[in-house]
Amino acid sequence: MLPTADAIIVSAELARRFGLLLWQFTVSATDANRHVIRYARMITGRSKFIVIDR
Repeated sequence: MLPTADAIIVSAELARRFGLLLWQFTVSATDANRHVIRYARMITGRSKFIVIDR
C-alpha cells in the first residue's frame, strides 16, 4: 500500500498550484484515520482525544 510513481507527479502539481511543498497521500480510510490521529496528538501534545462520530 505504498504510493506509486504517479505520486511524485501529482505532488509536484499540487505544490505548484497551492504552494505547499509537502503532501501526505493515503490509499485507504484506515491510513487516513491513522494519520489524522497522529497529527492531532502531535499538534495538541496529548496522547488521548475524543472522536465524535456524526
